[in-house]
Amino acid sequence: VFRPLAAESNKMDGLRPIAALVDELHEHPNDGIVSKLRSGMGKFIEHAGLLFMITTAGYNRQSVCWQQHDYSIRVLERLVDDDATFVYISTIDPGDDWRDEACWPKANPNLGFSIGIETLRQDCEQAKAIPGQQNTFKRMRLNIWTEQADRWLDLALWDEQPPRRTPAELEGAACWVGIDLSTKVDITALVFLFPDSDGGYDLFSVFFVPEENMQKRADRDRVPYPLWAEQGFIEATQGNVVDYEYIRAYLN
Repeated sequence: VFRPLAAESNKMDGLRPIAALVDELHEHPNDGIVSKLRSGMGKFIEHAGLLFMITTAGYNRQSVCWQQHDYSIRVLERLVDDDATFVYISTIDPGDDWRDEACWPKANPNLGFSIGIETLRQDCEQAKAIPGQQNTFKRMRLNIWTEQADRWLDLALWDEQPPRRTPAELEGAACWVGIDLSTKVDITALVFLFPDSDGGYDLFSVFFVPEENMQKRADRDRVPYPLWAEQGFIEATQGNVVDYEYIRAYLN
């Protein structure tokens, strides 16, 4: 019997598959389906079971897809001894320019058959002209993991900017402050904008989230808020709502 399965893992209890195919793993919200399939295959003593997982690159580094990708890389680099796992990844190499079509066959071994070079050229030209399409081109056409689904700013332009002044250098300088307050759901943000004598700006941002619901927020948004708080990238305020007194004290 060969049949499609439900998209929800809570409907997969009692499965006993000998082989299974998981498509586009980067779209899976959690590891529920993969876990149920692996567990069901373990019920056969006479069959080892065969699980295929195929996917385009994603952007969520907290996802089951990234976990499998990271593990696969370690298998390929022989950091993990796992002869039962076969891994094949088609993508361009680190250091390759994503705009260089000479690199594209690395990520498209079937180039010229299932997809034509002109299609990639057209998509690439749009990605170069529209920053919001760059990550889509990188993930869907070159199988590159990105940091987010879409990009509104070309990071190459960002990286070309001169280094910003340090807080010590900015002490006493004119400044505009933007405040975006929240309570339970959104992130509270403080943004400090310092104009300089050359017509440019120095920008500093500080973000606040309630400490008590941080993990729930991380599960919902699928980003590592607790780790960011530990690393100092966001500020955790006590309680389950943003503490405005904490923010007022921070500004003072």
